[in-house]
Amino acid sequence: MSKAIDNQSDWATLGSTAQALTIAESAVNHDGLTLVITATTAEASALRRAINFFLQDSKIESQVFPDWETLPYDIFSPHQDIISDRIQILSELPTLKQTVLVLPLPSLLHQLPPTDFLPSRLFDYQVDQSLDRDKLHNQLTRAGYQRVDTVYEHGEYAFRGSIIDIFPMGEKSPFRIDLLDNDIESLRIFDPESQRTLSNVERLRLLPAREFPLDKEGINQFLNHWHDHFDQSTVNCPVYKDVKQGIAPQGIEYYLSLFFDHTATLFDYLPEHTQAFMQGDLYSTANALWEDINRRYTEYGVDPQRPLLPPKEIFITVEDLFSAFKQLTIIHKEANASEPQDTVKSSIPDISVNSKQSNPLEKLEQFILALPADTSLLFCAESAGRKEALTALLAANDISPQVVNSWQTFRSSSPSMGICIYPIDQGFYCKRRNICPVSYTHLTLPTICSV
Repeated sequence: MSKAIDNQSDWATLGSTAQALTIAESAVNHDGLTLVITATTAEASALRRAINFFLQDSKIESQVFPDWETLPYDIFSPHQDIISDRIQILSELPTLKQTVLVLPLPSLLHQLPPTDFLPSRLFDYQVDQSLDRDKLHNQLTRAGYQRVDTVYEHGEYAFRGSIIDIFPMGEKSPFRIDLLDNDIESLRIFDPESQRTLSNVERLRLLPAREFPLDKEGINQFLNHWHDHFDQSTVNCPVYKDVKQGIAPQGIEYYLSLFFDHTATLFDYLPEHTQAFMQGDLYSTANALWEDINRRYTEYGVDPQRPLLPPKEIFITVEDLFSAFKQLTIIHKEANASEPQDTVKSSIPDISVNSKQSNPLEKLEQFILALPADTSLLFCAESAGRKEALTALLAANDISPQVVNSWQTFRSSSPSMGICIYPIDQGFYCKRRNICPVSYTHLTLPTICSV
């Protein structure tokens, strides 16, 4: 366990950047997955950015499992890029090691396809391998890919003579298969805008294009389950009619459970030896999310042409969520907002720059002088331009931080003061370890938190 904090009550008083340091150090010393659950998507993005700062020189990667970015029971579907990221993470999650996965609570509440769905629809091709065009067409259709004239987005493919273009889910660029008779002569990654080749590869891995099956078997499963759930006539029901024709209508994600005999949750995908951190008041947030889900179900569930599934068939209940939490190895979590806190968060004196004073950095200088002599202070600027501006401002007051490339370089070289380029949202001062990262924004904002 990281030395950044000593107990659970301390964890609740830390700022997000100090928590990120704790998580990063714990992930480095843990062989398995490190799961971080946040209350909101915005908090997940900010926390991951801070975690990446402390993991810059390590081989450990961090990811955010994205939310659909739709409201409950929306008639809109998530963007293909979001679906691509989700499917890629789900396909890799059961075997991930030494990775940090940041998971916003709204993403966690959604039920998911069974854990055997993605592996059963995963296939790949290699250079010099024989390829049956009709078989590939059937595989892509079964996996939910859409045939188009020109490939631009995830989940699309095009057949053009001896050339086949595919934009696989989970990949950043589309692939081009060049055939010589029935053999794969080359596999190339290309730019969809210019159509120019970016690089050659030896292998193409294809994931399903959706989190549900839209092949014959999946469609029949959906239609049968629809009749089990709804008594309304399907004559004027566009969702039913579209799926019957093999079309994925907008908002079909909120009927996901009809494609399967049973669904899963993200907890079912987690590998063994997963350690977890929790940030924020998850209990209150989960209850607020469920209030919104129930409200929208009541509000939009009156249309006979678009009947809705009950919330419990789409989302994880608060009770089931916290029951699943109990099965995790939780390293640190925050108490509920209603629980009293034993540790009071103290603040550092205002260090913001005041250009109206004769010495604009007077507050910062007083703060630096008050720090113990062995404290290492690191200024973090969002860009090269801001770093140069801050360096010039500090130099005018005879403050000369050493330029460093990363947090690891800063800690290993142990300068009394350093400066780097990285956009952290919040700095902190750790008395126990005599370290003090300072965000550029703290020179214009009134306070940073102390730990």
